[in-house]
Amino acid sequence: MRKHIAGPLMLVSLFFLNCTLESNNADKHPIPHQKITWDDFKGDIDPNSKFYAMTWWYVRYSYSSPVFKNQRAWVDIKVSYGLKDNSWYKPGKISDELLNHEQGHLNIAYLLALDLHNIYRKAVFSKTNYKSQIDAIYKNTEAKYLEMEKRYDLETNHMYNLRTQKLWDTFFEKEAKRLLKISESLNR
Repeated sequence: MRKHIAGPLMLVSLFFLNCTLESNNADKHPIPHQKITWDDFKGDIDPNSKFYAMTWWYVRYSYSSPVFKNQRAWVDIKVSYGLKDNSWYKPGKISDELLNHEQGHLNIAYLLALDLHNIYRKAVFSKTNYKSQIDAIYKNTEAKYLEMEKRYDLETNHMYNLRTQKLWDTFFEKEAKRLLKISESLNR
């Protein structure tokens, strides 16, 4: 649930994470990757902002009643993420490069969601405090990705540093593949 910013002009590939999912692959890819378009940005434009776009995202988890056995709680936790409706862009300032940078912000949310999914799958919860354990995992993991997001904008200079933007694009792709591989191993 963070704001994300960018400016114009850079040339990078818009290709990112060819992780298209079908319902019969849900176990292999537990969280669908979302590719954004400008049509997804529905928020009111901030005319005073020096930025050309703002990407706001969320990551959520939910679970139903746990099963208790031997002082442990077995909890099936579902993680989701997405672009919030208050994300916006300035129509006269859009470019493929800007959209790619904004996709990077949502990619960070995607990585957070995948990481949380994997951590929750491996976690052993206590019968007496599983709720606080689940919440602590979320807060600690989210903090790591919020720091990543700060680095992303700083290092890419909100997309103006073309070389670094390309490095981040590559990182997002490799990290998603790594986290998906872990998820696949947990399904065995």
